[in-house]
Parts: sequence; structure tokens; C-alpha cells
Amino acid sequence: MDISATIQSQYACSPKIRALAQGFADLIDPETDLQLFYDKIFNIDTAQGVGLDIWGRIIGLPRSAEMVTKYGVKYFGFNSKAAPNATGFDTAPFYHGAEQVKFELSDDAYRLFLKTKAMANISTGSLADLNRMLHELLPGREVHIVRTGPMRLKLVCAGELTDYERNMLLQGDIPPIPTGVTLEVELNDAKYFGFNAESNAPFGQGPLFQRKVSY
Repeated sequence: MDISATIQSQYACSPKIRALAQGFADLIDPETDLQLFYDKIFNIDTAQGVGLDIWGRIIGLPRSAEMVTKYGVKYFGFNSKAAPNATGFDTAPFYHGAEQVKFELSDDAYRLFLKTKAMANISTGSLADLNRMLHELLPGREVHIVRTGPMRLKLVCAGELTDYERNMLLQGDIPPIPTGVTLEVELNDAKYFGFNAESNAPFGQGPLFQRKVSY
């Protein structure tokens, strides 16, 4: 910072005045704070902690939320179409509500969720846009959305998912499905018996493949 413009001409050659002015300028130099603000808060790619929380308030997505953590549990009932998990007498208990837990997302997971939600807010709703968002949200995964009929879409995800990733796909707003369109979600994150270490489990650690799990 050039301090010459801040010193009156009669003191311009005073080494003490210049030293005081320079020292004061160094102490209050805003450039360091501005860079820190940009890195920790303004830039979503590098923001941390409270910076991401601020982004969450702007985008409308909290860091923590109540999420269902148990799936596929069978309950007593008779209508298998309305309640796919319903089963008959002496094979399952009465329904007592889904188990939920409050997840606190890490900075990296929250950042990815925020960026995907921001994309959702400006999405055109086309299949290309929806699939692009899914690939941003779950990089390297076999995940896609396909059209299965008039006003019907199907989200298919193969491979192992964390609770956090599974809940995001089941919340219903990521990816953003156009109004009036039915979305079917098919998740196949179980490890079945096989010899591919990335997607299968060895003897005694996984069942034979039977069918994909739909929610």
C-alpha cells in the first residue's frame, strides 16, 4: 500500500511520520482480511464452517436435518401395493414409525450438497440437467434418471451408498422433479456374493443376488 497520498506534504519527508503512517497501514491493511473472507466465506469451493452455514441459509439448505436411517423393515399389514413392506401374521411387528437421526454433515459433504441444491434452483428440469446434477452429487457412481412413461421418471443408483447419500436421494427435492411427474427411486446398495471386490462380497459375507431394492 502506498501511504504517500495519506500524508500531508509538509510531513512527506519526515521519517518518523512516515514510519508511523506505514506501521498503522500495516496493522489495518484490509487486504489480508478480504482474502480471508473470500476464502473462508465467499468462495463456496473453499468456504469452511460458518462460511458454509451462511451459504446454507442463502440456498435454503440446513447442515443438519432429521433423516430416516432404517429401510426395508417388514411390518404387519395386508396391502402390499400401498405398503411394500407389509407382511402377514406372525412374521412382523406393528408399524411404529421410521427411525430417524439428526445428521450433521461434514464440510466436504455439505459443500457438495449445497452446490447440487444451487444447481437444482436454476435447473430447467430436463433429463440432461437432472442427470448432470446426479453425477455432480455422486461422482463416479452408476446413477441416472430415465423416462419410463408419460409423466413418470425412474432414478436408478447401483453401488454402495452412505446414509447421508441415500437420504438425499429419498428426500424428493434433489434432483428437482417437475410438478406432476412421478419419480420412482431404485437403490441397489447391498453387497451380494461375487468376486468383484469393489461391488461384491466373498463367501459367508453376502447373499446371492435376488432383486433390486425399491423404496
